[in-house]
Order: sequence, then structure tokens, then C-alpha cells
Amino acid sequence: MKRHTITSVVAAVLVAAATSGCLRPEGVVTPAPGRPTVGEPASGPGAEPEPEPSAPALDEELVQAEVTLAEADGFISSANAALESGDDAQWDTLLFVEGDDWHQQDAWFDGVQDVPMSERRFDLMSSSAGDDGDWRVEFVHQIDGADRVPVVESYRFTLGKTSAGDVGITEVDGFGRAYPQLWDIGAIEVVVADSTVVLHQADADISDQLLAEIDKASALTLEQWPVPEVDTMVVGLAPTEQMTVLFGGDDVEAAGFMSPIQTAEREDVGVGRVVLDLPYSVNELRYYDQVDAGLPLMRHEGLHLGAAVADGLLRGPEWAIEGLPTWWEGVDDEAVATDLFDYSEYSSRISGLEPAWPPADDSEFFNGDDEAIDRYYTDSALVFAYIAQTYGEQAAVDLGSELNDASGSTGEATEIAVQEYLGISAAQLQADWEAWAEELAK
Repeated sequence: MKRHTITSVVAAVLVAAATSGCLRPEGVVTPAPGRPTVGEPASGPGAEPEPEPSAPALDEELVQAEVTLAEADGFISSANAALESGDDAQWDTLLFVEGDDWHQQDAWFDGVQDVPMSERRFDLMSSSAGDDGDWRVEFVHQIDGADRVPVVESYRFTLGKTSAGDVGITEVDGFGRAYPQLWDIGAIEVVVADSTVVLHQADADISDQLLAEIDKASALTLEQWPVPEVDTMVVGLAPTEQMTVLFGGDDVEAAGFMSPIQTAEREDVGVGRVVLDLPYSVNELRYYDQVDAGLPLMRHEGLHLGAAVADGLLRGPEWAIEGLPTWWEGVDDEAVATDLFDYSEYSSRISGLEPAWPPADDSEFFNGDDEAIDRYYTDSALVFAYIAQTYGEQAAVDLGSELNDASGSTGEATEIAVQEYLGISAAQLQADWEAWAEELAK
């Protein structure tokens, strides 16, 4: 499931922080390589910007006629040929839409060409009978370095036919947990770095520093939680108003989330994407002035992704699933680690809620007002801060990793893991932590 994130940063401070302007240190990332092109070469320096493309006119009128399975298969073959060649003009001949709808589908094609993929194709899955039937189509793709196997995003294409018998798209919708991606919302730009592929709106002003800190966070997390054949995380940077849409339409305010994606062969292999709120990320970077171990929000969501990719499913007590990445935000970063303790004090002062052992069940963990949920996040991170102080950082990493992939009942899994990595009972851990937290609150 997608994870709602509340980081340990003082949210009120971040909201109040300025959002204009960008710090631009020496560049450490490179733009994504351009897709193959057909036609005139790009204009040279100083040339007038090219006008925005417009939808080509149809040679023939659309008619009310059923699209047969054979014709739909032919359309899919043509669409896949366009995906393979990267030819905009070839794709545009398959779009029987105008205005904003045409621009979106044209931008979609550009976006998925700019993302480095070893595989791009459509698979026709099913249809509904009759004129203008909806055809279920899966976009099968594999992003280099991030996806061990091909993954799918599901669409419904409405196909139309011209009087000449040509078949094309008249409407597009999507469904499933992978929809939508940033490329489904508008034109995007892509930045490829050592450990990340970052997608963002084409008109967004993204600083090199922010991209570098996101990449650093990904690299450190993949180093701690290595996954065979994975050395890259796919990250979307979205404006706040798009976060709910990308989250799947739920009425949730999230600074970031990790979303699992279905594999094409329905294999039990973890694949996912990270999405970060862009203004929040910028403000978080400014709030700390200097970070030593990458953007904290990316550390948090990157750990969710790393755990999901390693294990295929996040399960176990919620205090471990959210506590480990919230604590991980500050590992090897003194300012962020200190802020966890400062924020615990701040949270108690404004809410009246003192530290308490956090819930294991997700329905209880997320069933409360913002102050209660915030307290649960903070206390969950403090559990791992205590373990790291008392038993060592590696013990906290090992225990948290084990509990992010717990099988069987939560209570039994917790008891076994705590005994294995700490040498005490789960009840003793809770009692020891509560005594430590009580001293902390004084």
C-alpha cells in the first residue's frame, strides 16, 4: 500500500519558509539523453524557440463503426512501432484527439521516451463490444537500473475509426495502483544521476542542489539495503496540488509516498516509485541549511522503496514500518538526528501528548487527528533511536529490516525478532524504552 509520510521536521516552520529562488551550486547531475528523433535537427544557439506543436488534422472524418479485434491489434502494432522508433510524427498519426487531450498524449509520448527504459510496449488485454468500445491496454516498461523486471501501468483506450478505416485513440483513461504517473499529467523533464531518475514538470525550476541531495539519499539507502540488479530509484517531484492525484485520489496530505507497481508477469518481485512534494522538499533543504546525508524526506521514502524492492511487501508492526525510515532520515546527519529529539519536545508542548509506545496496527496508527499521528511517527522513530543508542546502529537496522518483512502474526514476529537481535523480550524492550522516553521528556 502507499505510505503517508509525516517527517520529523517541524512542519509549521517549513510551511512558513520562503519558496522562491533556487540555490545553484556546481552541477553534479546530467540531463537524460534525448530520445531518437526524426525530422529537422534541433535549432542552434540564439535561435527562436520552436512554436508549440499542434494536433495534425485528420485526413478522413471519424465514423460510427465498430473497431474489430484485428483492427485493435493492428493499432497496438503501430503504437509499439512508434514507441520503438521514438518518432513523434508516427505516434501523432494514432491520436484522434484535439486541444488539451492531444497535447497531453503528445507529452506522454515525449515523457516515456525521455525516461531511460530497456523496454516500452503496449499489450492489449481486453475490450468491450460495440462502437467506440473501451480497450484495456497495459503499458509494459522497464526503467534502467530501477526495475529488475518489466512493470505495467493500466489504461483504457477508446478507439475510433475513420472513413478510410484508420484506427486511433479518441479517449484515454487509466486505472490501477500505478496510475497516474507524472507523465500522465503533463509535459515532464527527466534528470538521470548516479542513483536516481528524477521526473518533474517541464516548467519547474529545480535546483542542482536539491537533485544532488535526492541522489545522495538514494545512494546511501541502496548501500545500506542493497538489492541485486537495482542501483537506481525513480523519483517524481510534484507540485503540492498534484500530490493527491498522484497518490490515487485519496484525500491525504502527504509530503511524500512510495507506491508499489505491479510486475508484468505478476512475479513476486518488489518494484516501486517515490513521489516527493516539491515545495516541501525545497523548504526542508532550506530548513536545515546544510544536510550531510541527503534529503531527509528522500531518505524516508527511499527506505520504504528499498525495503519493498528487497522483500516485495511491507508488513509487520506499523511502528517499525514507519519508525525505521523516520529514524533513518537522521543517521549520519547530526542536524536531522538532533531535530528528532527537538521535535519530540515541541510536539509534546503543542499537543500535550507525551511519548508513548506507538501502535503496531496500521488502522490504529493512522486513525487519529494529525497531532496523534505525528506523535506516533515521532515515537516510532524514537524506538529506533533508543535501540541505536543502547545496542548499536546496526542492531536498529537489522531489527527494523526484519520487522519490515515480518511473517505470521505481528506479535509473534516482533517477539522472535527482538529476541534474535537484542537478546531480550519484546515486553522488556517496551518497558526499557518507556523508561528512557520518560527521562527524555523531563
